[in-house]
Amino acid sequence: MIIGTPGGSYIISMVLLGTIDYMNGMAAADIVKDPRYHHQYLPDAIDYEKGALTEAEIARLSAMGHKLEESSRLWGNMEVITWDYASGKVQAASDPRGEGEGLVY
Repeated sequence: MIIGTPGGSYIISMVLLGTIDYMNGMAAADIVKDPRYHHQYLPDAIDYEKGALTEAEIARLSAMGHKLEESSRLWGNMEVITWDYASGKVQAASDPRGEGEGLVY
């Protein structure tokens, strides 16, 4: 997999979440559109896109003392290329939050 995204301090979270999605067998198009969450040291809050966390996850994180904030905007413009060595299948996808189009020739 090749993955990249702009996003300032959110880049590492987005790349990590995309990598986890890939390792869990998700297709490139699903990786780029999956809802995202982010936490950093300061401010000490977990920001998340609508649908990124379940109500149970929000409740559990809150019970652990985390401050959670649902984002009023979507993050990033992730681009992903995957290559399945066994089948030779290549996929490319562009984040629906941004601009661009992922094509395989």
